[in-house]
Amino acid sequence: MKKFNKTGILFFYTVVICLHILGTEALAAEEAGSSWRGTYDLIMLWLNFGILAFVCVKFGKKPLMDFLHGRKKEVADEISQVEKEKEQLVNKIKETYKVLDESEVQFSELKQKIVSQGEKKRQNIIEDAQRQSQIMLETSKQKIGSQILQAKSKFRSEMIDEAVALATERLPKEMSDEDDQKFVEEYITSAFMK
Repeated sequence: MKKFNKTGILFFYTVVICLHILGTEALAAEEAGSSWRGTYDLIMLWLNFGILAFVCVKFGKKPLMDFLHGRKKEVADEISQVEKEKEQLVNKIKETYKVLDESEVQFSELKQKIVSQGEKKRQNIIEDAQRQSQIMLETSKQKIGSQILQAKSKFRSEMIDEAVALATERLPKEMSDEDDQKFVEEYITSAFMK
């Protein structure tokens, strides 16, 4: 029934188009004495067109429909393939965002580690500098103490030398023979008493 309706509709439209195109020539001739040959040719032209249309519809419908269905299937397959690729790209973009977020977290962790290592290194450098300054201070104190001892020793030896020189200069003038005799006796008693 559907085929008949489609064929009937097609036939109806064909007749309507023919009447419209042919106009008054198909219905009646304007001139009474005109040749029937023109009308006959025109009718045959449209009859041939109708036969050609019928043959095209009858024998060309299935291949045309197969072609259209095949093309529809190809387009549907292409669309599904493009949708799959789109989904894969969306998944890759999500993975990329995830990796980017992870790399940002890793970057912040790495930055924190670098900052903490820098702080430790800075603290170590400060402690080393304090130790070195303490060592240098102790070394300087020892050098200063040594120089003070050397200066004291030098001062003592100079004082002794001056005292001896002064004593050797003054003693012979102030010592008498009695004093010499007394020193000799004291020396002898102390040397033999020990």
